[in-house]
Amino acid sequence: MAITFEEEKKQTNWFAILSVILVVGFIGIAVFYLFFSQPAVVEQFLFPNLSTISKFKNVHFNFDDALNNQAFKNLKIIVSFNIPTADQIGKANPFVQ
Repeated sequence: MAITFEEEKKQTNWFAILSVILVVGFIGIAVFYLFFSQPAVVEQFLFPNLSTISKFKNVHFNFDDALNNQAFKNLKIIVSFNIPTADQIGKANPFVQ
């Protein structure tokens, strides 16, 4: 009578294989879109009179007209800055309440 021994078959870990395939696929797609694809150029702005980039390049701003405008001159500063002096900063002894 012959005694035979069968080796135990190793179980295939399908979850690990699928996880590796998904991670490699995600990295591959990310590399393709980051380095090899050409992005679409945005040609329109929110304003209808500045509909293309070439027209936007030709816009010139005159600072003198803006600074001499009456509405600009009527603006008021409503924020006041309280700059602390050396006497107001910190305590003489920080461990005393």
